[in-house]
Amino acid sequence: MSDVQWRLIGFADVPRSMAELMTHTGFNHRPHFVTTHLEPLLAGGVLRLTLPDKPRSPKQQYVLTDIGVKLKTMHGQAGVATEQEAEQ
Repeated sequence: MSDVQWRLIGFADVPRSMAELMTHTGFNHRPHFVTTHLEPLLAGGVLRLTLPDKPRSPKQQYVLTDIGVKLKTMHGQAGVATEQEAEQ
């Protein structure tokens, strides 16, 4: 996963709009952001739509799935282990 995707995983623990996700990651070109970063996370089951029946709704938000929560936890634990190794 890319650094951007990890930042999305870390930020989407509560429902977030597309604008919030793009602002958080520093993107302003929506088609590239969706194709490169958001769609792979949706297809992989890491993120889900809050309104799955209305994918283009202006009220649409994105949130982590159970898989996403597990990935976030594992990634956080790996970061702690790396920091501890660096201190030794």
